[in-house]
Parts: sequence; structure tokens; C-alpha cells
Amino acid sequence: MTTDAPAVAPPLRRAATTQPERDVALQYASVQRKRVPGAKPVAKRSVPKLGACIPVQDDLKPSKPWDELQAGYKDSCGSTLWRGLDELLGGKAPTSDADLKGGVDCACAFGPPNVAAEAAKLLLAHAGPLAPAVYQHFLSGTGAEWTHIDIADMLQRDAGVRQKIHSAMSGALTGTTRVEQSDYQVEDFCFAFGAIDCVQWVVKLPPRTKRRDTTPVKIAMLDYYEFHPGRPGISQCAHAACVELVARGSANTSQNAISRRS
Repeated sequence: MTTDAPAVAPPLRRAATTQPERDVALQYASVQRKRVPGAKPVAKRSVPKLGACIPVQDDLKPSKPWDELQAGYKDSCGSTLWRGLDELLGGKAPTSDADLKGGVDCACAFGPPNVAAEAAKLLLAHAGPLAPAVYQHFLSGTGAEWTHIDIADMLQRDAGVRQKIHSAMSGALTGTTRVEQSDYQVEDFCFAFGAIDCVQWVVKLPPRTKRRDTTPVKIAMLDYYEFHPGRPGISQCAHAACVELVARGSANTSQNAISRRS
């Protein structure tokens, strides 16, 4: 037979009254905080950068709830837009850019954000194969880095990007610049990567050697793949849908990994 022992209150700790006692109490409290069972140190998040350049991650949020955004697109979804949507869903390319954008707008008006995002793929396909490939990587929601930036191909085919970097170099052996959407001349690159915050060049010049046209230059690029709900892009509602998907965790912004050309 057992009996419950009466509860005994722990002795009260006398408050520290002198400075030495306060110092000891503070040291004791500090040790106790450090020895919390199961506590894990907070890992400091590394900030990706390229040289001195740190790409900006806007991490934008939906401007309005999705149903409120839909209401606006329902008001503007007319007969031309319906025709574009029918052609999109049937796997046909609509006859004009207005029909293409109209079809995406109707998908926004009457479907969830993932439907609107999927409808935008044919618009991207008109630009070329690269843009829809990067876009699909974003929609996959893994958040993994996109490492397939073929800078050599970009510089060879896009005179606008090539000229932007060449002008920024201006004789400097190393530095960074930013490629704007308006700098592109190839639409596929523009829709695939948009503005690129960090573009770095390093001239690989051996000692006591003069720089020539054949001197090797290493180019690297780094940025985040994000959408801005206020920009028109291929379709303003497609941008809004992608921002909504990120907010819901169904898609993920990814960092374009550093890619180099020597």
C-alpha cells in the first residue's frame, strides 16, 4: 500500500542584493540559457552574391485575394477573349497576341491560379524553347537552382546583351552590371530570365600582357526568378497567378545559379 507524499514547495531563491551577487546570477542565467535541452543553434542564412553584387529578392505578395482579382478579369473577358481561350485549350495558336493574352485573362477569370499559369505556356512557347523550360522549372515548385544559363549562347545570339556588357566593361578588368529587359534583342532570353541583377565580368589577363580582342573574359550571372503582379509581361493576370502560387507554396522562386564562360 502506498500513499501520496505531501507536496513540498521548493525553497525560495533569495534575490541578489549586492553587485557581486548580481554578476553571479547573470552568469548562471547565461549558462542555463546555453544548456537548454534539444536547443539547436540558429543557422545564419547565407546571402548569394556575385563579387560585390547581391541580387534583389523582391518576394512579392498577392496584391489582392484571388477571387477579387478574378472579378476584374470577368468584367473584361469578352468574345475575343473567349475565342482565344478555346484555341488555347484546343492546343492551337490563336491568331493574334491579343487573342493569346485574352485567353490567359479568361483562364484567370474563371479558373484557379494554376490554370492561369498553365495557360501562359503557349504565350511563352511563341518566344522560343528556353522560356517555357525555365517557366516549367518554376512551376515544379522545387525551389532548386536553375543551372542551365548558357551564357556563351546568349552572347553569341543576343547583340543587345553583348553590347550592354561590352559598354559596362569600359576597360576595367573586372566589375558587375545589370541587364534590363529592354537590353534584350532575343525575346526567348527576355522571357526566360527577365532583368538580371548581377552580371560579372573578369578579364583573364596574364601578367605583363596587353589586353587584346582575343583576351579571354569570364562572364557570370546571378539572379532570382520572380514575377511582379503589376507588370504586364506576357499577361498581367499570369504574373498575378504566379505570385499567388508562390504564396500558396505551389511554386517556388529559384536562384539562377552562377554560370561561367571562359
